[in-house]
Amino acid sequence: MPATQTQKPVSWSGDHDRFLATILDTVGSLVLVLDREGRIVLFNRECERVSGYTFAELEGRHVWDVLLLPEDVARVKEVFGRLRAGESNAYDNVWVTKDGRRREIAWQNTILGDERGDVQFVVPTGVDVTERRVAERKLRETEARLAEAAKLEAIGRLAGGVAHDFNNLLVVILSQADAVLDALPPADPLRDDVEEIGQAARKAAALTQQLLAFGRRRAVRHVQLDLNAAVEDVSKILVRLVGEDVRISTRLAPDLGGVLADFGGVQQVLLNLVVNARDAMPSGGTVTIETENLDLEPASADEGLPAGRFVALCVTDTGAGMSAEVRKHLFEPFFTTKGEGCGTGLGLATVFGIVKQASGHVLVESEPGAGARFRILLPRHDARPEGPPASAPASTHRSGAGRSVLVVEDDPAVLRVAARALEADGYRVLATADPERALREVAEGRTRFDLVVTDVAMPRLGGKELAAEIHRATPRIPIVFMTGHADERLLREGLLAEGVILVRKPFEPAALLQAVSRALASDPGAARRAS
Repeated sequence: MPATQTQKPVSWSGDHDRFLATILDTVGSLVLVLDREGRIVLFNRECERVSGYTFAELEGRHVWDVLLLPEDVARVKEVFGRLRAGESNAYDNVWVTKDGRRREIAWQNTILGDERGDVQFVVPTGVDVTERRVAERKLRETEARLAEAAKLEAIGRLAGGVAHDFNNLLVVILSQADAVLDALPPADPLRDDVEEIGQAARKAAALTQQLLAFGRRRAVRHVQLDLNAAVEDVSKILVRLVGEDVRISTRLAPDLGGVLADFGGVQQVLLNLVVNARDAMPSGGTVTIETENLDLEPASADEGLPAGRFVALCVTDTGAGMSAEVRKHLFEPFFTTKGEGCGTGLGLATVFGIVKQASGHVLVESEPGAGARFRILLPRHDARPEGPPASAPASTHRSGAGRSVLVVEDDPAVLRVAARALEADGYRVLATADPERALREVAEGRTRFDLVVTDVAMPRLGGKELAAEIHRATPRIPIVFMTGHADERLLREGLLAEGVILVRKPFEPAALLQAVSRALASDPGAARRAS
């Protein structure tokens, strides 16, 4: 236990005024006395400590001439007038100390009158609440950031859940549109209408992928990456994208560190930010893309950022800028300031999702009429960075003549699409919506299947569990998984591992055939890694 400190008693000499002054100087509150005109007639030691002034420096001066902010003077005079009229009020104001610092003071006021009841003195008693108020503001800001993050996370989860059912519908629309198109003669006037259906479905599929990117549930491959190489690789596309009225300028740090990120995701971030900048400059302007190394000190935590070493990717425009209210909703999906039909409101939501998926941060600086600056901060990794990933060679299509395929999919429409595509390519297909029937077909062995195509999410028995059961009976049979689910689930189930053949919904028949061909051509054991 700490040692007890002996406190010396205040000496009492019988001097009443000195005794009261000693008490005022030993209390922990600020105590001052003002006359009817607001002049200081008493100023205790705590007031001296907080303000930096001595009583001798302030005696007889009006309190608002020395200690207050100019913008507070009128309000304090108005409060003082009410106090002098006999009202007792509590209020807060800011004192400016002798060395120019600001201290927030919470006051309680007492009025002293003469025997006729006329007010003679006002006695404000105050507490310095500066540190407490700063902590309260930081707490409110943190709560607001957490609430915003929770809201965006909830929307992201909703996006991932909706994507599965929506992608199943798009599989059917795309497949049927292609089938009708193949059946129509080249000169048939309906071909344009059917092609429009297909294009609309592909746009819907792209929107779904943007939603998944926003929700951080899109397929990514995080590699050691050079952001300068990513900028240079996409710069030609950006120049064509913005048109002749917008100039693109780059300032790339020559000693830039590497980051762990998805190359396609970084390109998507750049494309979305530059398109957003172009739309903010309808009469033309300049977009500047910069990279730099950035070391953040612990003080950066006030902005919601951790201390550490980052690589910054900045996109600045000379456009119309944004108000604080617009910035507040900037990364919400479907929020847009553009006119009807001029945007989906998913561009910046996608940026947010991709950056967060790479453990990064997005900062926005903008004022109306002053353009906008987006700063993407990604953790720095000092290993040798890679440039753009090499393009994978296109798989060659192989006919399915003489091969048997078991297709398992609980959505009847998607099941028909998959079976029809495989049959059209020469495969013998047994299609079922019941995973348990699929297991019986394999176990009974009446048909020797060369390959299994299965959906990932099915009632009673999921695709991964079905694959494991099938491999117990037929260890070497390759399996192709179909999914419209978010990557969060696929990663958890091991379906994003190397060697797993995965077809993402919505797919077109050619994509399914290509995946089946790859699975049959590969080492059959590779497809078992998911189980």
